Amino acid sequence: MRAGVVPMRLGVALPLLVVPGGRWPVPRWTDIRSRAVTAEAVGFDLVVVEDAMSWPLEDITGGAWESVSLLGGLAEATSTVRIGHSMLNAPYRAPGLVAKTAETLDEMSHGRYVLGIGAGNTPDADYAAFGIPADPRFTRFVEGLEIIATLLREGQATVEGRFHQVADAQLVLRGPRPHGPPM
Repeated sequence: MRAGVVPMRLGVALPLLVVPGGRWPVPRWTDIRSRAVTAEAVGFDLVVVEDAMSWPLEDITGGAWESVSLLGGLAEATSTVRIGHSMLNAPYRAPGLVAKTAETLDEMSHGRYVLGIGAGNTPDADYAAFGIPADPRFTRFVEGLEIIATLLREGQATVEGRFHQVADAQLVLRGPRPHGPPM
């Protein structure tokens, strides 16, 4: 390889979201696992999954399996491919729980977890249906991200925000990387 040339890395997103009665069958665990193992075998560098509670449409609602649990299974089923979220939907979970989840997935995958995180892209009806506050979504996200990043990088955080507060929160158990998984 020439000096200064960055190798190309390829990833694959495993779709989890389906609409009942739609043209694609519900992805079963055995199918999801098989796709990840195959992606690893053929040389993909990264396997990601989406994160959604549901996807309300006009006349029907789509659904998806819970992504954190699936990634725990994929961490065990694979050994070299990096795993992660195409976007962990931050409003679904408290920031401290997101940091702890990321650290745990990094431990389970032996340092292969990548935390893709965002403010969420599902329709607002998704949040309301599950009792999750969504607005103001981006202000909440920025506050939560400060907590998540600080906990992962430093192992502890104290943040007094408008929507999220942590007081001397600590990640006592740390995964294989001293400053947490990449975000």
